[in-house]
Parts: sequence; structure tokens; C-alpha cells
Amino acid sequence: MAAPQTCANPEGPRGQCRGLCLFPRTIHPHGLEEAEFLELFTATKPVVFGFHGYQRAMHQILHGRTNPERFHVRGFMEEGTTTTPFDMVVLTR
Repeated sequence: MAAPQTCANPEGPRGQCRGLCLFPRTIHPHGLEEAEFLELFTATKPVVFGFHGYQRAMHQILHGRTNPERFHVRGFMEEGTTTTPFDMVVLTR
């Protein structure tokens, strides 16, 4: 999985991204060191992410962080189907 290439907040420390670069620095050059990550999210408080994509993607980004079971991600749930234009016509009648 690739990290975002643009920074949400280029004015962060050292001109690095603070909003979207949750990867560890060992994976992405704009990633957060563990101390910086814990400064934002603490080590013990539960964290809920409302994510616009697949939940699994956020869990992959957070993998290896301190106390990962405290992270809860709410996002897209794949149902294994494809909605075609014909299906949409049938569903809206």
C-alpha cells in the first residue's frame, strides 16, 4: 500500500506531513516516529477512525504501533457485489 504523496499540513515539524502520514518513518520518509505518533494518539486511549476507504487499509497502516488493539476503524464494508446501471434502474423502481 502506498502512502499519500501530498501533505495535508506542509507546515508541520520539519515541513513534513502531520495529517495523512501515519506510516512509521521506516516505511515512508514523511512517516511519524513512534514518539511523535504517541504524542498525537497516546499509548492507552481508544482511537476511532472514520475512514472513507477499506477498514483493512487503516489497520495495515497502524500495524506495529503501540497497543494496536485500541484502534477502531469505521469504513467501507465490501459486500462482494457489483452494482450495474441496470441494477440501479431495478432498485430505484
